Amino acid sequence: MGWFKIKDGKIGDKPADIMGLALAKIRKCYQEEFKRIEKPKEMLAVFNFCYKPMNKMPFKKISANFGKKI
Repeated sequence: MGWFKIKDGKIGDKPADIMGLALAKIRKCYQEEFKRIEKPKEMLAVFNFCYKPMNKMPFKKISANFGKKI
């Protein structure tokens, strides 16, 4: 897996692949529910809704739920 420097850290192929799959699933939800793709602000809101609480959790709790089917 390759890792690349970005302005504030690093990004890797595997995390990018995982995020890409998640974004595609989210897009599919919007298409099925609203017959359109999501707006950028909606996608960002979904990310923030999920990431902010996760960022406050202890690592053990996050890793215990990692990989569970959504």
